Amino acid sequence: MILDEFGHPEGTKAELKRVMKARSIEHGFNRIAIRRSQSESLIQVADLVAGAILRRDAHKQSASFGQISGKIRELVEYRG
Repeated sequence: MILDEFGHPEGTKAELKRVMKARSIEHGFNRIAIRRSQSESLIQVADLVAGAILRRDAHKQSASFGQISGKIRELVEYRG
């Protein structure tokens, strides 16, 4: 898994691991890395997809999600 770098990268990584363990979420990641989204185009794509899902769920705005929904093969949602 590659996370976008923000704040304190090592703290972010540790917090993600803590939350996943606390919620008994199993993952199949061999490792978790932190990268800058400016240099990783796939992180930018993931951010756009996450934003479209957020707008759909939190603000009832489905236009962005509608443009990408046909391209999504599997959407896994973790509810805490």
